[in-house]
Amino acid sequence: MGDRFLIALVGPAGSGKTYYAEEAAKRLVDGDESRWESIQFHASFTYEEFIGGLAPNSSGGFEPKPGVLLRLNEQARKSDRLHVLVVDELSRADVANVLGELLTYVEYRGRPFRVAALDEEVRLAENLVIIVTLNPTDRSVINLDDAVVRRLRQIEVPRSSNALRTILDKAGMDQTLRDEVVSWFDGLPPDVPFGHGLFRDVATHADLHDLWHEQLRFFLRRGQTIVYPNPNAIEDGFKWRDSKYA
Repeated sequence: MGDRFLIALVGPAGSGKTYYAEEAAKRLVDGDESRWESIQFHASFTYEEFIGGLAPNSSGGFEPKPGVLLRLNEQARKSDRLHVLVVDELSRADVANVLGELLTYVEYRGRPFRVAALDEEVRLAENLVIIVTLNPTDRSVINLDDAVVRRLRQIEVPRSSNALRTILDKAGMDQTLRDEVVSWFDGLPPDVPFGHGLFRDVATHADLHDLWHEQLRFFLRRGQTIVYPNPNAIEDGFKWRDSKYA
């Protein structure tokens, strides 16, 4: 499947999707760090950075420069072993523009495509696997066009109460408090916009108070704007947001 599609790990912030994507990459390349790379998309990420194009040089002019995908692709084409590119936060960029013709040629790897700025014809290697991560609560996900969605094979990475319990144990949280927190987490709506990973290093009532006021509440409200449809369903049960726990 990885030779025809983009494999997408999908989950809310703190669900561990980036961790799992990078662990999958390491396993696929047998721990060989030269055969995998991880990049993060953002609003200003460009086609030239990802595929290739003209880049400024030291003499003040411009010269052709392959992007991260083509550099790793060239390595893969010279090898018979798997190579993996991890793209974190796919939807944060203008996906259709950044991926360009890759949308077609990731599926039809035998067909060449031309990168005009490099004056070069490219074929995507069949031994190059592309793994991406997506946060379904990002509003930009709605703007992904059908051409992108059709070429994604989406695997859900859900929040996990068992993972939360393990994280809190590792942080040294008292068992009684841990059970209270896990019970609250178990009762959250299925579309809660954050996962267990945000509780890393949280061990005390004060830590929980700080976590709420410094992170969790901003997944529900931004200033005076409600960004989660029913914030009360999450915040009402989180008693540690009260100032007496500070």
